[in-house]
Amino acid sequence: MEEFGQRATMTTITVKAAWDPEATVWYIEHSNLPGLHIEAGTPLELYDKLPGAIEDLLEGSGEREVRLSSPRQDV
Repeated sequence: MEEFGQRATMTTITVKAAWDPEATVWYIEHSNLPGLHIEAGTPLELYDKLPGAIEDLLEGSGEREVRLSSPRQDV
């Protein structure tokens, strides 16, 4: 009898970034992933930080890989 592994499930995480003129940083203004609070000097730096921050928050939940669904765009 063949054994089949668990199928990977995909979770969509929505992130809204905003600019804070006082702190002069881009930050996560809203996300459906509780605890996702990061900031960076540029939108691209913020984008680059997302996978690691999300993986840290999902640690132990069974998620093994984080893939960004939209391509990085120069802002």
